[in-house]
Amino acid sequence: MPLIESPALLFAFLASMVAGIFGLATLPGLRIFFRYFPPLIWCYFLPMILSSLDVIPNRSPLYGEFMLEVVLPFIVVLLLVPTDTAAIARVGPQAVVVMLIGTAGIVAGAVGSFAFFQAVLPEGTLPEGMWKAVASLSGSWIGGSPNMAAIKASLNLDETLFGKIVVIDTVCGYSWLAVLIALAPLQGRVDRMMKADASLVGDLSGRLARRQAERCRPLTLPDFILMLAVGMGVGQVCLLLGRGLSDRIATAEAAGGLMHALRLSQVLSGFGWGMLIATVAGVALSFTRLQRIGDAGDGGDQHAPSE
Repeated sequence: MPLIESPALLFAFLASMVAGIFGLATLPGLRIFFRYFPPLIWCYFLPMILSSLDVIPNRSPLYGEFMLEVVLPFIVVLLLVPTDTAAIARVGPQAVVVMLIGTAGIVAGAVGSFAFFQAVLPEGTLPEGMWKAVASLSGSWIGGSPNMAAIKASLNLDETLFGKIVVIDTVCGYSWLAVLIALAPLQGRVDRMMKADASLVGDLSGRLARRQAERCRPLTLPDFILMLAVGMGVGQVCLLLGRGLSDRIATAEAAGGLMHALRLSQVLSGFGWGMLIATVAGVALSFTRLQRIGDAGDGGDQHAPSE
C-alpha cells in the first residue's frame, strides 16, 4: 500500500517536491548541475521512482479528471496570456517562417518515422494506438509538456503507453538540449558560417529583458486572485465551448455528408477542442491589458544593481 494515498495530501506532496527541485536549481553551487540536468527531468523521474518504491500511488483520482479538467487548462491559459505576442510578431516574417518550418519539420518527422516503422516492422509489433503516442511526443517538442499532456488527453492515449513516451521525451529531448548547451559557445562562429543575422533576436531579447526589469513587481493578493480568475475562468469556459462544439460535430457526422467523411470526432474529443479554443483565447488575450498579468511575481530583485 502506498505511503501517500489521499489525493489532497498527494497534491501537496508533489507540489512541494516540484518547488523543492526548482528551489535547489537556484542555489549557486548547483546551477552547473541543473544546467546539464534541468529541473524538469527530476520532475518527471522522481515521481516515477517514488511510485516504484510505493511512496506514492501509480493511480489516483488526482492524476485524472482534476489535473486534466482543472489544472491543465489553467496552466495553458496562464502560459499564453503573459506572452508579448505583439513584440514577437515585430521580429518580422522571417522569424515566423523559421518557427513554422521547425514545427512542420517535427510534424513531418513524426509522421514519417511512424510510417517507416509501421512499414518495416512485422504487423502487430507496434502497440495499438502508437500513432497517438507519436502525436503526443511531437506535441511536446513543439509546445512543451503542457501541450504533450493536452494531446494525450485529447486523443485518449493509454496511460501505460504515455508513460513510455514520457521517458523517450525526457531522455531524447534533454540529451539534445545538453548538446545544444555544450555548443552554445560556438554560436557566433556558426552564425557567421551560415550568414545568419542574429541581431533581431538579440534585440528582441534585450527589449524583453528591459521591459521585464521596468515592469516587474511583487505579487499581491489582487494579482493572485486575477490569475486564478483568468486561468480558471477562461480555461473552463473554453472546455465548455469545446464540448459543445464536439456535440455539434457528432450530430453533423450522424447526418452524413462531408462531416461524416471527415470523422473529426474520432480524432479530437471535446477536451481536445476545448484546449484548442483555450490556446486561441490565450493568444488573443495576450494583446490586451491582461498581458501584464505576467509582470507580477518577479519583483523580488527589481532594484538589484546591474552587473
